[in-house]
Amino acid sequence: MQSYDLTLAAETDLRDIWRYTYKTWGPEQADKYFDQIEACCEAVGDRRARSKALDGFQEGVHIHRCEHHFIVWL
Repeated sequence: MQSYDLTLAAETDLRDIWRYTYKTWGPEQADKYFDQIEACCEAVGDRRARSKALDGFQEGVHIHRCEHHFIVWL
């Protein structure tokens, strides 16, 4: 099993996403959505996530859509 490391900016983004979801749809949905994003991150770390290289980005940058957000990694 591979792993993944989040940058401080990514950790902040995840907290902000949880808070927004909590305020908008409540704690149950916030936890559920956070778990879905975490599962996507684990899929990236395990190399199970489908990714695309994007034109205009440096070589080696990958992106994976997770619900309404995108996970970007090198």
